[in-house]
Amino acid sequence: MKNEKVETEPFIKYNSKISSRLMSEADGLVFSIIAMHANNETGIAYPSIQRICNLSGYDKTTVLKSIESLSKFEFLTVKQSKSPKGYAKNIYILPELSEDFIMISHRFILSPIEKDLKAFLIKVHPLLDTRIDGLRAKLCIFIYELCDLFGYKERTIKDRINRLIKLGIIEFDGMYVSRNRFNNKATM
Repeated sequence: MKNEKVETEPFIKYNSKISSRLMSEADGLVFSIIAMHANNETGIAYPSIQRICNLSGYDKTTVLKSIESLSKFEFLTVKQSKSPKGYAKNIYILPELSEDFIMISHRFILSPIEKDLKAFLIKVHPLLDTRIDGLRAKLCIFIYELCDLFGYKERTIKDRINRLIKLGIIEFDGMYVSRNRFNNKATM
């Protein structure tokens, strides 16, 4: 038997403070996209603003505001570099991860799920209790706490939860979320 290379799912690792009230949904999605491009050893990433816009679905103004916010709250450091032709490009440096970090699949970021639902899931992901059985995780939070976390009305939060249920990403059984679907099978 020859040595066969085993394909592994690439995962993004990021700080669990991503669910901070300081960070908007757009900030969380933009950060996850930058983290997806980061070198695992150095924490340095070089995605262009246009690439971040394309993957997130946000316009350039929203992406630039998110990058500014992420830098302000020290979720990443932004340095500018000029190419030999004089073009400016951003270099993103992600801080070293503490023991308290979250992993999310690249496939989830690249999936066709709507950006508001991706951003919602990224922001609540650190709040999931994954000590339940194998493929499930439980979100132990009240609707009013989600309203406070996101700054949205109850109707908006319930709408997002219902859309996620229809997509089969979460099951509403005391708010259980299928970890398998969230991390690996989100290719609806």
